[in-house]
Amino acid sequence: LCPDATAIVDDLGSLTFDDVARRTNALANSLAAAGVREGDGVGIMCRNHRGFVEATVATAKLGADVLYLNTAFAGPQLAEVVEREQPRALIYDEEFAGLLERAGEGRLRFVAWHDADPGEDPSLDELIAAGSEKLPSPPGRVGRTVILTSGTTGAPKGANRESPQSLDPAMSLLSKIPLKRGQTTHIAAPLFHSWGFAHFTIGLMLNSTLVLHRRFDPEASLAA
Repeated sequence: LCPDATAIVDDLGSLTFDDVARRTNALANSLAAAGVREGDGVGIMCRNHRGFVEATVATAKLGADVLYLNTAFAGPQLAEVVEREQPRALIYDEEFAGLLERAGEGRLRFVAWHDADPGEDPSLDELIAAGSEKLPSPPGRVGRTVILTSGTTGAPKGANRESPQSLDPAMSLLSKIPLKRGQTTHIAAPLFHSWGFAHFTIGLMLNSTLVLHRRFDPEASLAA
């Protein structure tokens, strides 16, 4: 509805809704070419930035399932979760490469954010540059979302979230929290967390401009 409106403002700059649509089409097509199929799982371990959003949207366009990995997990926790959930691919920020070394064995791996050389794994920007911007064929299923528990009382466990078939759940929330269409929303909570993810999805529905920072800082949040 608002292709030229700003969709994301992050540490790299801004993207319009049209930018996000084209980039996620290209990313979805490149992920499919790399071997990600409808019904596969894709683990995402990213901080708050455009890579998280683009990986999530591209995965949904393929009808694949998203597994959000907590950026505070230790290597053994990640290995246990990935062994249990069996994602086909991992999309991660370069800073977590060491933590995911064991968990990523035998899986497709892609780098979302990198401050230096991303290493041997392709980056999302490389996949986007190489992929067709044509909208992928609609999948035959709606992908699931798996949000993990914190793991403070044992191994993290996945909580499956089916995509709602109507806007009723969102309308119920919006009846209590007066968010409006086209507003600017700064999401300070991690996007992989239930609260941050809820504001992310509602923001998409409302054509909100999402303001994201990779690392939470109280003064920066107030300034934003």
